[in-house]
Order: sequence, then structure tokens, then C-alpha cells
Amino acid sequence: MEPELPSSENDVLTGDEASEFLGIPKPRLLDLCRDGQLAGIKVGRHWRFHRDALEARRDWDSTLPQPNLSEPPSQEAIPTPSQEPTTENDMKSTTLESLLKAEQLEHLLPIFEEQGVTDSILGELTDSDLRELGIEKFGERKRLLRVFNQPMESPAAPPGKPASKPKRTASPQEDFTYDAANGEIIITGYRGRGHVVIPDKFDDLPLPVRRIGDGAFKDNGMVLSVVIPMGVTTIGNGAFSGCSSMASVEIPDGVTSIGGGVFEGCTNLSNLNIPKSMSSIGERTFLNAIGLTSITIPNSVTLIGGEAFYGCTGLTSITIPNSVTSIGYSAFKDCTGLTSITIPNSVTSIENSVSTIRGESRRFAFEGCQPAVINGYEQWKTRREAMTQKAIKENQPNKFRWFSKSTPPTV
Repeated sequence: MEPELPSSENDVLTGDEASEFLGIPKPRLLDLCRDGQLAGIKVGRHWRFHRDALEARRDWDSTLPQPNLSEPPSQEAIPTPSQEPTTENDMKSTTLESLLKAEQLEHLLPIFEEQGVTDSILGELTDSDLRELGIEKFGERKRLLRVFNQPMESPAAPPGKPASKPKRTASPQEDFTYDAANGEIIITGYRGRGHVVIPDKFDDLPLPVRRIGDGAFKDNGMVLSVVIPMGVTTIGNGAFSGCSSMASVEIPDGVTSIGGGVFEGCTNLSNLNIPKSMSSIGERTFLNAIGLTSITIPNSVTLIGGEAFYGCTGLTSITIPNSVTSIGYSAFKDCTGLTSITIPNSVTSIENSVSTIRGESRRFAFEGCQPAVINGYEQWKTRREAMTQKAIKENQPNKFRWFSKSTPPTV
């Protein structure tokens, strides 16, 4: 019997259904369409085929597998070209094919295969290269560049030599909005998606990019990762807040200022480095970043601001370096995944409770954490009291000042 097909009112089949009906790979099906050997119509980005046309093609084309009328077709019984032994080129096209399918551009796969384009050079393709390959549609080229500019795995380095870093090409400049002031560029907005590589300059304004403005990427749920270029020194308030799909951010050394709430609500963020050029972690920096599991604070940081890690329920480990002297209110509030914490003797101030002019009550830095974390705080408190008493006896009362505003509730 013939392969069973989904029935529709007009017997119109999708590309996948037509490929299954003829028993040929989808790339070959699309080649037949482009060569004018098979009748089909393109609706938006998708091909559609009429069953009658497919049956007519199968009846006269002896190269197509014919249905077995006595038993259901078996993949092993159909000698299609796609069932030849898997070659190295087939394996290399796997990643390319998956990237194209993700953007619904799989019809372009034969173009790349014909020209010998492999995964190792995808990140190097330019708009001119895509034109030369014969991809004329602007929208398709733009989407391809966005996909291919994501970080690619580098080939293994020879023994004894470090692996080279993958080449990254900046994301399309038209996806950004920006201003110029004081001889530098400020990124003010982004309307693209996917893996973002921020350019270090723009063609129409040959000035260096130095700042990511307030809320520049705010609430863009289509951003998957961000690479910030060397030369940037400032990231504004809430610059990436609400980027719920963003999994990683690369911040270069040289960034000295990160505003409040920069990664607030970035629930998928799991990979981030704090550069050694930073001296403080601001208020609400990682508020409710529940995907964060661990983070290394460099020994250049002296201040952990209020609510910095509030609600980071996925955080299981964190090391506070000896450079930190102050921890703000609710800094680690409701970090329920933390199993322990060691507070160094360098910390002289842990804000426990603050009443604001609006009558709000800001809470103990470790409120809602596990008992072992509270115990780590109590151990620090005991050490600080002993050191304070010792300083008083040595007539150095100001050496270890006590800044805590109140005693936390008993756990």
C-alpha cells in the first residue's frame, strides 16, 4: 500500500510531507523545485505541493522510489541517494543544517553544500560572501548573519599549543540605536535577537563605543547572549533587565561602572564574569536572576550593594574575597540554594535593617537563607566583636567600627 498521507481539503502537502510521499530527502525535493522539474508554490518561507503533481512526477520518473503495493515501505528497501554510507561531509553539515532549520532557512542548505561551506568558516562569512553565494534576499542574508555570528566552537589545537579563540563578527549595525556625546558612542537600544556581538564602532560615526545606555536592551526576550567589546567602560542602569532568554554575557576588563538593576529579572542568565576592573556590585544587580548558580567576585570589589543577589534561588556557591568591606541590605535575601557562606574579616559593615523616608523596611542581608548561612553570619559577628574588644583594649576604638544597624531575627 502507498505511504499514508495527512489528508487535507485541497490535498496540499508541506515540504516534509512531499519529501515523505516521494521517498526522497527534502534538499533534493527543493532542488527539483528550483530547477523547474517539480511543480510547487512558495507561500511566505514555505513550499507547498499538490498531491496530483507529486503523483504525476512519481509515475514517470524512474529514479524515484516506487511504493510497494503489497507491504508498507521500509526505509531499508528504498535505495535512495541519501541512504549511502555516511561521509565526513555529511557529519560536517549536521550543525549547519540545524542552524538553518532553526531559522526556517533549510532550503539554502544545498547552496552551502555545493560551494563547500563548512561549520569552521561560518563565523567568517560576510554579507558580500552571501551575495556571492547567490543569496539575494536581504532578509535571508540578515538572518543568516545573525545566526552565523554566534560563538562557534574552535577546532582542536595541536598538542602543546593553546586553542585559538573563535573569530566573532559584530551584529548588524542597523539593529542598534545609538547617540554620540563627548567623542564617544552610547548604545541606546537594540531591536535584534539571537547571539549579539556589540560593535566597537559604527560606519556612519567613526567614534569608539564606550557606554551601554540605561535600559538599552531592557525586556528584549529574544536576546540569547551578549558580547560587550573592549573599550566599553560603563553599563547603565537596567541595561539588560528583563532579558529573560539571555544565558551569558561577556564583560571586558576595563568596565568600571555597572548601574543598578543591570541584570534584574534575567532568569536564564547562568554564565557571567565580573571584570577585575570593577570596585563594587551595585544595588539590585542580579535581583531575581534565578538561573545563576555560581559566581566569582574578583578581589577588586569592596562593596556588595543592597539587594545585589536578592532572590537568586539557584545560587549554590559564592566566594566573598578579602577585599570586600561592606555588604548591603538584603544582599543575599532568599538565596535559598546557598548551603554555606564564609564572610572574611575584611568586612566591617553588614546592613541589617534600614528604614527609608517612604516608610519601607529593608531587611537583614541573609534573610530567608538556610540556617548554615545564618550561622556563617553569626560566626563573622562573633569574630568582629572579639576584634572590636581587642581594639578597645589597645586604645584603637576606630580600628574595627561596628556598623550593623540591628540584630537579625533568630533562625
